[in-house]
Amino acid sequence: KVWNARDQQMWTEERFKMEFGYSPTLWNDKGALEGEVGDTICGVEGWGVVTATKYIEQYGKIESIIEAVKTKEKLSKREQVLLNQVERAYLARSLKQMDLVDVPEVEFQETNEEAVKEILTEWGFLSIMKESWRLA
Repeated sequence: KVWNARDQQMWTEERFKMEFGYSPTLWNDKGALEGEVGDTICGVEGWGVVTATKYIEQYGKIESIIEAVKTKEKLSKREQVLLNQVERAYLARSLKQMDLVDVPEVEFQETNEEAVKEILTEWGFLSIMKESWRLA
C-alpha cells in the first residue's frame, strides 16, 4: 500500500493494476527498459514508455521478455537492440531497485511533534525536521 498525499488516496495493488495494467512488482523492470531521465538511468535505446509497457504487460519480467524475444524467428529493430543491451537493462534494473525502501506503516491521526521528530530522526531526514512544522 502507498499513500498518495497529493491526492489524499491510498494506492493498493489492485488500484495500481487497474491504472497501469501490470503488477507493481514489475515497476522496476519497466523503468529499467525505458530509462529514467530524472534519476539518470539509461534504459534500452529506443525503448520508451509505450514499448516497455507493451512488453511488460505481455511477458512480465525482463528475463521473460528476453527469453521470448530470443525464440522469435524475426526480430524487430527494438528487440534486436534489447538483445544487444541485455547487460544495460539489468544494470538499469539494479539502479531502479534502489527506489525500493522498506518503510514501516505509520498512521498519523493527530500531529504529535515528538513522534514526528522521532520518525524524521530515525529515517535520517534531519534537514526536513527544520521545515516540518512550517509545512504541516
